[in-house]
Amino acid sequence: MRNLVLFGAILFSSLSNAQNFVHRDGNQIKVGDSIIHLRGMSFGNLVWDDRYSPSLHHKEIDFERVSDLGMNAIRFYMNYKTFESDASPYIYKQSGWDWLDLNIEWAKKHGIYLMLNMHVPQGGFQSQCNGGNLWKVEDNQNRVSALWKAIAQKYKDEPQIAGFDIINEPIPTDSIQQWHKLSQMIVDSIRSVDQNHMIITERAIALNCDFGYNDKNQNYPPLNEENIMYTVHLYEPYTYTHQLQSWAKTGEGGKYPDENIIQAPSDIAWTTGDFNNPTLASGTNDWKYFQGTALKITSSEWILGRLNFLGRKLNAGKAFYDDIEVVEFNEKGDKVRTIFMDSLSKEAITKYWWSEDNTGKMSAELGRTDNYSIGVTGNLAGISVGLPDFSFELKKGYSYQVNGWMKGENIPVGATANISMEVYRSLSGKKVLKRNKEALKEIILSTTEYLRTNNYPVYFGEFGVVRVAFDNDKGGERWVSDVISIFDSLGYNFTYHAYKESSFGYFDGWNQPINLETENLKLKKVFEDYFIHKTLSLKEIHEDQKVHIFPNPVGDVMNLEMDLNQIKNIKIYTEEGIFIQSILLQKRIDTSKFISGTYILQIEFKDGTLNSQKFVKK
Repeated sequence: MRNLVLFGAILFSSLSNAQNFVHRDGNQIKVGDSIIHLRGMSFGNLVWDDRYSPSLHHKEIDFERVSDLGMNAIRFYMNYKTFESDASPYIYKQSGWDWLDLNIEWAKKHGIYLMLNMHVPQGGFQSQCNGGNLWKVEDNQNRVSALWKAIAQKYKDEPQIAGFDIINEPIPTDSIQQWHKLSQMIVDSIRSVDQNHMIITERAIALNCDFGYNDKNQNYPPLNEENIMYTVHLYEPYTYTHQLQSWAKTGEGGKYPDENIIQAPSDIAWTTGDFNNPTLASGTNDWKYFQGTALKITSSEWILGRLNFLGRKLNAGKAFYDDIEVVEFNEKGDKVRTIFMDSLSKEAITKYWWSEDNTGKMSAELGRTDNYSIGVTGNLAGISVGLPDFSFELKKGYSYQVNGWMKGENIPVGATANISMEVYRSLSGKKVLKRNKEALKEIILSTTEYLRTNNYPVYFGEFGVVRVAFDNDKGGERWVSDVISIFDSLGYNFTYHAYKESSFGYFDGWNQPINLETENLKLKKVFEDYFIHKTLSLKEIHEDQKVHIFPNPVGDVMNLEMDLNQIKNIKIYTEEGIFIQSILLQKRIDTSKFISGTYILQIEFKDGTLNSQKFVKK
């Protein structure tokens, strides 16, 4: 009889455990029947160092720190070399499993869900266009699929893992279908051994390093899989979130918000341009100032102007561009303002380049009065160098003139080079936005349109802003606060990038122990305001939707008097605001396992209002 009881207990535990996995339910994620939101941080785990065991990145106390901020999730970066060497493919290292086992143990202890993310797959890190061997070498695809199968096999019964995030920021080299094929291959490999875990995947962020490419599905792979959540990344505006980072080739990025900096709608399309500006003479000539012809805006649909440099049939000749100026005139032809007057920085050469026949090249050259100008040579047809940082809002009836300096070396007869502007419109009739919360929401909605239309849950696996943007009133804390507010209003899941690193880290450093003096206190306040103070504010009681706890203090059962039809979810926190658990929508709650003390019961209603009340466990 004792053995039968023990077998029954094990069977019940197994069935109960299977129901406790994070899973998709329409556009939400649940544990059991309770809706949850995964919100927390990313752990970088030294993935760019090719460390076999990235144990220097964090210790158990770092899980505790994440939990103390009120978070419940960590996006956990992995490098395949932690588990497998190129010299011995398909043979997995015990040291890698031991490291992952230890982190899962810590996650359990501190109530943290892990999203395992293959940040560096076989074939190379994808995000910076250096991982082409993933797509060119078939065995690399077989190896990453096999590694995911091994991970899924080992952890198929582990509910502390919220999901398998299969490849970070993929950039296929030949077609988007390469990503469709590989992602489905990985999913099938996982599902051959594990039916429990949610799959997390994302859009191809570029095609052959063309970051502007988008197919009809916004590059998301349409997978044959139901238990799936797609992840999106947000670092917009890029020149702001990545400012002053030499590796990102960005300069000064300004502050947030800034109503003087415009944000283009997500669906802008080229409409026309100014093609009548004077051109360089043939031969070799020194720097000369060129004044453009004012272009009149004749349509209210023309909303955005953008500076660009044109060149045609330069062949072996070379054109140089520098020191630009954009001037606005009203309907009467009177000068209203100078929009830009700027010498070009080194960062200008990293902007958009288009070649009609894929010939030619662009380079940074010595400037007219400083160290930088843009040089173009070798094109057999037309080229265009677009500078989106020099974009400006257009007004119907107004005119815009672009001026600047050029010089030439061995310019062929018949070749042209001039300073111009492009005109854009919004395909859906949207207006130009400013650098503010409204623009951020437009970006977030546009990048998740495919997911919302197809009723998928949304997870922003990465969003963040560099540490220097929190200095000198640049507003990094305002940017993060606005982004989190937008995510929250849309019901999105999210993890902030990153817990520890020199560029984006909540703490500074990489492979050194945490230095508490490097904690980003402004970012900490944002997290505390959102995860603890705002979420658990006892002032946000909805007076028309009564919730009554009885008895209070409670014993082994807490009874709730409320209308369940109005309730979205129920959560319990410690008095300090640390999340404990979500519970089923019911009027009787088992509190027998709670230790004595004071807790907070939070009710979220379907209309978004909150009712938070304290109760005491005897």
